[in-house]
Amino acid sequence: MSLLKSIPKVDKFITNKAFEGLSKTLVTKITKEVIENLRINILNEQIPVINEKELVNETLKKYEDLINPSLKNLINATGIIVHTNLGRSLLDKNSIEKAINIARDAGLGITLHAGEADAGHQVIEAARLGATRIGHGVNVVRQEADGSPRWTDQAKALGLHFEVCPSSNVHTGAATSIAAHPIRAMLDAGLSLSCSTDNRLMSDTTLCKELELIHQQANVSLQEIIAMQYAGIEASFLPEDVKAAAKAKVQAWEKAQA
Repeated sequence: MSLLKSIPKVDKFITNKAFEGLSKTLVTKITKEVIENLRINILNEQIPVINEKELVNETLKKYEDLINPSLKNLINATGIIVHTNLGRSLLDKNSIEKAINIARDAGLGITLHAGEADAGHQVIEAARLGATRIGHGVNVVRQEADGSPRWTDQAKALGLHFEVCPSSNVHTGAATSIAAHPIRAMLDAGLSLSCSTDNRLMSDTTLCKELELIHQQANVSLQEIIAMQYAGIEASFLPEDVKAAAKAKVQAWEKAQA
């Protein structure tokens, strides 16, 4: 029983310097599993002494085993999309950068979700990591409280394209309403934009509905909506011939409305 009392506490164990730079959420989860297995082995009299260094190494090994397969799942045939906000990813920064480097070296396009739940400067950080398209990014037009430079100027200089999802942004709290959505400010700032749905099931929406909403409630004109279709096509990771075909369809629709 005295050995049981010597089992490390999770909150203290995860402060070990060996875990610096790793995802705290994932390290904590693995630590709980490792310590629970230790407790069971002690009760079964399979462990004569607790070796904390071995526990650390076991935790690191499990962490590495979990991280490496997840990098493969992030990458598909057309590009890589990584959530960097809202706590959606258990990946630490180093693992995210590793995944992005794999995708970039393979010639894939990169989209990063940034600037929705976090500050506008994260959009610029996403670009530094290699993204050419930004998921959401609505906070890029919101001035930093400390008077930092306008992130929109940097975003335009970098040629970033923003995939904006109005209803989803309202549901996550990034915008208070469609009418107050930053899409109008983003257009006025001259950013490259397209409108999307993010999650049609959770937001109970369609692309047509999103376009109708921004037209009716966010003061986005029909010509601006058409321009966003072209911008979205141009910023896509599609082959040039497929882009040309998509643009031709938009042009045909546009002529039919004239």
